[in-house]
Amino acid sequence: MKDIVDTQLIDQQGIGFITQCFSKIGCVVNEHLRETGIDAVLEIRDSSYRSSGAFVALQLKSGESFFKNETDEYYNLYIDHGHIDYWLRSLIPVIFIIYSPNLNEAFWVKIEKSTISQKQKTYKISIPKNNKLTTTTKKEIYSVVFGKLYDSDDSFQEVEEGLISIVSIQNPVIINGMELFLNGLIENCTQLYFHTDICNELSDIKAYRLGEKGYAFPKMNFFDKYFKHINYHNLLIDDFSFEARFMQETNMLPQFIKPLSLNGLRFINFLISRNYTIRDRILVSMLGSHFDAFTMN
Repeated sequence: MKDIVDTQLIDQQGIGFITQCFSKIGCVVNEHLRETGIDAVLEIRDSSYRSSGAFVALQLKSGESFFKNETDEYYNLYIDHGHIDYWLRSLIPVIFIIYSPNLNEAFWVKIEKSTISQKQKTYKISIPKNNKLTTTTKKEIYSVVFGKLYDSDDSFQEVEEGLISIVSIQNPVIINGMELFLNGLIENCTQLYFHTDICNELSDIKAYRLGEKGYAFPKMNFFDKYFKHINYHNLLIDDFSFEARFMQETNMLPQFIKPLSLNGLRFINFLISRNYTIRDRILVSMLGSHFDAFTMN
């Protein structure tokens, strides 16, 4: 009975510790008492202490046994496939937290494909040692829900310059990532469409302007850089793990329609302020028999 009681006390210490940490940054921890792989739901409050409508699921592990496997930078835990599958299918983001009574500190990581690695019978979760709950800000918790968030022109200028610098030079046609991005906007410019027809149309238009009849299709590394850039800057909801695997395994380009993230929508507003031509692909196509593409040269 003593071991059971001690475990319960350690669990209570953990809940109390994370509740206090989150309350200091304006978040409320609501315990989830029915054991389904989620211990609590975190509610993010806005600056007026009203609910922001943003929620995060919490899974907490308390005790020194969860700190046995560590490297210089990470605490590593091994979790069964069932729990990982449950968390990845969750409709709200999941944060995995470990609490050390000895250190009186908790460390956390968001459960997503990039933070776990599959082993033969388990998945490994690597929790960065610098992800201390005591130093975590509300903005970081917001980023768990919305992804990496930018709110300054400097940040969006970096995104802009990066897209322009991603270039395919297949003489005589030159295409860059900004053209690929802007020509894929649909649904009142709230989603991004990708298909090889965008590149074909751009190449046709540019070759025609140059008086050339043919062109070479961009190489695969051009698209790889493009996908990685918009993924790194969190311009779209969802990641590109499927697309990356598809390209690697088949050497073919995927096609998709993905909604713009909050970053993506803010980036569109930034580009409008920079006098870019922002047009909805579907609406433009309805005006004539061909797509009037946006081009930069």
